[in-house]
Amino acid sequence: MMMQQANVPADVVQTFFADGYIDKVETSRKNREWTFYIVKTQVVPGDIYRSFCKMIRDKFAHIATIRFVLQYTSDVNPESVAHEYWSMFLEWVQREAASINGWMTKAKIEVHGKVLTLHLLDSFGLELAKKKNINDWIRQYFNGFFWRRLSSEIRFERLSRRRA
Repeated sequence: MMMQQANVPADVVQTFFADGYIDKVETSRKNREWTFYIVKTQVVPGDIYRSFCKMIRDKFAHIATIRFVLQYTSDVNPESVAHEYWSMFLEWVQREAASINGWMTKAKIEVHGKVLTLHLLDSFGLELAKKKNINDWIRQYFNGFFWRRLSSEIRFERLSRRRA
């Protein structure tokens, strides 16, 4: 019903959200905030997720600030979640911590199990990542938005050693 009211296209609902359900909704009258916890068995593409969130937020902005947490089931590979939403993480962390800017965009990630390895191209980036507690930001983002507990490692690796 919420998706219909926000005019989310039926093909988007059927293709990307038919496998999901709303597990719970947390509301705060004081802050006028709603948080929807949606359980999913398949990863929603980043662009679809962004559009979906924007449509719902825009439709209900006069009532509350809306936030979504996609609770991916255990059969969803953490690697696919991390890779799908990495660019969104970069945007988010730059908003949350202004001092984390463009140097992170050149980082590459690998995920094995629940360990995300962040490869940085120079020692300056490595030191900044440690100083700015990037590991904590990664954990906070993926757990807070996608219900994925990832631990992370930071490694320095020269560009010439990495192959695309």
